Amino acid sequence: MREPLKAFALLILASVATGLAPRSDCMLTTPSGTLQGFFDPTRGLCNYRGIPYAKPPLGDLRWRSPVPHGPWQGLLKATAFGSICIQTPQSWNTVENKDKMSEDCLFLNVVAPPQGAEPSRPLPVVVYFHAGEFSVGAACDLESDQPWSDDVILVTPASRLGLFGYLGAADLRGRTSDGSTGSYGVEDQREALRWVQANIAAFGGNASNVAIMGESSGGAAVGVHLTLNKSWGLFHKAIGESPGLTQVKSLEDAELNYQYVLGALLALKSPGCVHDDSDEASYATFEHTELLMSEYGPSGHSSSVLESHVGWDYKQAAAACGALPNCHGFNILVTAANTTVYLVNTTKLFDVTVRSALPAGQSVTAYLKAAAGGAKGVQCLVQADAKVLMQGINSYAPRADTFQTDTWAPVLDGVAFKRSIIDSIVAGNVAPGVPLLAGSNMDEGTIFMGLVPTIRCNASADDFLAWANAFYGPTLGPLVPPAYAALRQPVPRCQSQAPGPPGDGKYYMAAMRSAGDFAITCAVRTAAQQIQQRGGSVFTYYFTHQPARSDNYQGLDTLGAFHGAEVPFAFGYQPELANDAERTLAKQMGCYWRNFVWTGDPNTQPVGGTGPCSDPASFPTGLPTWPRFVAGPQEQTMVLDVGKVAPEAGLSVDTCDVFKKVQSAVSSWWRHAPP
Repeated sequence: MREPLKAFALLILASVATGLAPRSDCMLTTPSGTLQGFFDPTRGLCNYRGIPYAKPPLGDLRWRSPVPHGPWQGLLKATAFGSICIQTPQSWNTVENKDKMSEDCLFLNVVAPPQGAEPSRPLPVVVYFHAGEFSVGAACDLESDQPWSDDVILVTPASRLGLFGYLGAADLRGRTSDGSTGSYGVEDQREALRWVQANIAAFGGNASNVAIMGESSGGAAVGVHLTLNKSWGLFHKAIGESPGLTQVKSLEDAELNYQYVLGALLALKSPGCVHDDSDEASYATFEHTELLMSEYGPSGHSSSVLESHVGWDYKQAAAACGALPNCHGFNILVTAANTTVYLVNTTKLFDVTVRSALPAGQSVTAYLKAAAGGAKGVQCLVQADAKVLMQGINSYAPRADTFQTDTWAPVLDGVAFKRSIIDSIVAGNVAPGVPLLAGSNMDEGTIFMGLVPTIRCNASADDFLAWANAFYGPTLGPLVPPAYAALRQPVPRCQSQAPGPPGDGKYYMAAMRSAGDFAITCAVRTAAQQIQQRGGSVFTYYFTHQPARSDNYQGLDTLGAFHGAEVPFAFGYQPELANDAERTLAKQMGCYWRNFVWTGDPNTQPVGGTGPCSDPASFPTGLPTWPRFVAGPQEQTMVLDVGKVAPEAGLSVDTCDVFKKVQSAVSSWWRHAPP
């Protein structure tokens, strides 16, 4: 290879200053250009960071399909992560580079053996989609930015998040070639997969053996690509860890969120945003929602409440708000006694928020001055300041998080997405010939109990039934408590946010387990059944270990085997493995995952395979056989825990069958129940 001497000399000086080790075997030329990574002596691998795969989605490229970056000129210094995608600052502790955030974030990272060190055949490739509810997180996370084996190449791409990645509306359809809307982040991921196909051979990778992998919303992304024909052929195996297979947004809800975003920008006097003063659309309407009335004063009313009037109707409220220059919306609260209108000042950044508000026996509707839509609305969005969009608007929307979806998620737009992920799988629309390894954790619900009706630690059986009716609706609710009369041990210590004396937490934890099963565990089981019954090769797991250490969570005894607990074990992230037993479990999981990406079977090593998976000293009794999933009463799932890595028959069959029997009724309830 011939590289510009001046550029290489400057790179050496910069690398010395930052403590990195520039080596010629971490320099390579790809079809996209020449790049210099750095050598990590602890793993013996080269790291290539901040590689651009698409043009920055700025200005008029907002809310459009990604544009391939194309080749760069000269030497690309790939020794530092690119900016993480702009997000509300909520990412967990292990996310790196949090102080560098931008819309210009379509980068990916590659970890691979040094040039000349790879075996005679190309290595399998894992493309890992990070977690974060499609709203936070990054492709640079200490828990998942190094491969679990030195004979696997790891690629971690970033993709647009929050409203930048998943704002959907009819007005935006003209910005894509196929008329789709609301899945720009998914398209980014697909573009990264195309980049891998074109470039990974230069790193020693096999473009014909690519596994996609992800946890939580990253696992949902795996499900998305499994069920979208446009992604087929870009990958060959799939790993879904606690995937959110219901994480999509209806077009109706997406349109409401879109109206809110435009109205909030109008209230903030964002450039190019104008009021829609037509009689029919002068105020956008959000049922079961209120404009946040914060900073309560001595009178008990918020300082953002301009006026309140008992007995007023919509016409009176709209006329009064229209006459006040600093009024941008109002709430109408209906109780058994009366109707009250609150005119709200939403010109301050923190006041432009919408939150669910449904006190018992009351209803509330929010009205926000409507911004003009169509081409004017698009220009309002394109010209908006990114920080205003993200910090003042992104975290709040009238159709926000539930236990089944997120505030921002791929939109069921009728073009790119016609069905939810799980509905597509049930319909048989799955990439053919792609083996799947998927599973869930025992206590998926613990970190999400704020999204369900309130229940106390000292809840009674009657309280649990009332909770189930409130959460699942009248059809399914009464069937849930009997299904959770006995709980698999161990059960985390209860720490409810609800007031009340402490109790044994039995019914609280039953509620938690049911919610986690309903949203994740049973959806994984349904997907496994459907794919296997159509001839697919599937391996399922159930992670039941409560970690002894976490860099991201406190109070682990109240979280149990929580959502995401398996990630440090799957990747072998040593700082979060507290003892020899945990390190052994991580080594076992790493070997299963490594075998799967090589061969499509967690039990089968590649021919001539070496390393810890074939080391008798590491596994003196051998690696336990992981049986294929075969749907039925005795279907086999691999339980992953310290001291217990073994298949179990019929796991979750009884509880999941309760949900399955009434799935259509539950889906209808979720779509029409108040948020």
